[in-house]
Amino acid sequence: MGGIGRGGHPKPNRLTENAQDSPGRSEHPLGGLHHLASLMPYKLYYTRQAVNDWETLKRYGKPSLVARARRLLVQIEADPFAPNPPYKKLTKDWKGLYANRLNLKHRLVYEVIEQEKAIKVVSLLTHYGD
Repeated sequence: MGGIGRGGHPKPNRLTENAQDSPGRSEHPLGGLHHLASLMPYKLYYTRQAVNDWETLKRYGKPSLVARARRLLVQIEADPFAPNPPYKKLTKDWKGLYANRLNLKHRLVYEVIEQEKAIKVVSLLTHYGD
C-alpha cells in the first residue's frame, strides 16, 4: 500500500487509486471503493455535519487521519459492530449512537438503523460535541 515503487514512482494506494476515475461524479469518502457498497450489507448516509467534517478533514487533516477515516467507513459499512477496532456505544445525549476512534481527539460517530440496513454517519471531527 502506498510508498515509493521501482524507478521512484509512487505505488498506488488501494483505497484511493481509483478516486479520480469518474469525472463528474461527486467524490465518495471511500474513494474508488464506492462500487463495493453493493456487496456490503449496510448503506451509508451522511448528515450535513458529517459532510462538512469530511471536507474539513480532507482540507486540513493529516493524510494518515484521512486514510484512517476511509478505512473505518469501509469497515462500518461492512460490519458496524466489528470488534476490531473497538467501537463504543454512547450514552446520555448521544444514546443510540456508536463511535470509533480516529485519533485521540476525533471520533467517527454513527447510528445504525437495522430495519433499513443503513448507517447514518453523524460526525467525523468531534469528541462527542467538544
